Amino acid sequence: EGHNTIHNYSPRNQLYRTLSTTTSNNGLWTRIQDIVKTFLGIQNNGNESPRELQERKDLSMSLLALTHNRLRNELQSNDTHVTKKHQEELIDQAIHILEQHGLERQSIVGLRYELQCVIAPQICNLFETFQYVDDQFSTSPEKLHKGLMADYQETHAQLLKLSSEEEEPTKRNSNKTNSRPDPKLFLTQKLNALERLVSYHGWDSSGVERISMDDGHNNNIDDDSGLDEFGYNPRRDNGESSSDAERAIRHYQTINMVRSKFIQDQMGYSVVSLRSTIPNAGRGVFVDGYAKAGSLIAFYPGDVWPKEYLSGATSSAMSSYFQHDPNYQLSLRYDDIAIDSRRSP
Repeated sequence: EGHNTIHNYSPRNQLYRTLSTTTSNNGLWTRIQDIVKTFLGIQNNGNESPRELQERKDLSMSLLALTHNRLRNELQSNDTHVTKKHQEELIDQAIHILEQHGLERQSIVGLRYELQCVIAPQICNLFETFQYVDDQFSTSPEKLHKGLMADYQETHAQLLKLSSEEEEPTKRNSNKTNSRPDPKLFLTQKLNALERLVSYHGWDSSGVERISMDDGHNNNIDDDSGLDEFGYNPRRDNGESSSDAERAIRHYQTINMVRSKFIQDQMGYSVVSLRSTIPNAGRGVFVDGYAKAGSLIAFYPGDVWPKEYLSGATSSAMSSYFQHDPNYQLSLRYDDIAIDSRRSP
């Protein structure tokens, strides 16, 4: 849920916000306008359908964000603090690189290939991180207890820091920007979710000072839906409340939260699923940590159905297999490949 992340990490949205702040440099702004008109297909010869134009826009903005991300990482590897001026210069460099590659002349198939090549190092890095986490991770009660309590204390400390900053009006006003929503709502939701697991397991949290969360939101259970902080309703999801089912669910919630913390320690961010901060919206997906524009956030799981298979299947087979999708977990990509996530974990 885009509205539910600590920050809005969509590469396209973040690049649009970044581009909108560079109007002070007329030369750069002119080049950005040119790149928008060419790479994003706003000026075209009429040979592409609206669907193809939309895909060209998405591919081009993703390539621009990924190139900007790589240049920024290279700059930060030299222990350079990235200022607003640096960001403007990096955008200019990214645009220049894309121009040298002739992206405005690339076909959509060519843009897809370019995107795969540019994003490949991030994918390899993520899988190496997952392998490292799997090697280090343990589901023993002692390790889970240690990992969950460490995350609980760190989240608590983050909220304390935010609360203290809110008591300093000058500092709060100087740090306030429209592009970064207040993370306190998410951190409160996460802390309450961790507290629920700590309480369920009977672990001692008496050494951690309690924080008053009187912010106008119900941070425990939504009386209308009965959902807890994970978006889980024991009675609704299990029929009659089952202690065995709840024990298994709380166990895997604990594993997921601790594993997420392991990944965040390595990557600087991870993804967690909690109750949505949008009223009556069920579960939400949150980015926990900080991810720069162009960062690969998550993989979309599911069975992959090439269009050649779909076009050759009978209508009866198609209707019998794909008709039942009550949770809207079937999706069709721009290249007509279907992704079926109905049975994904």
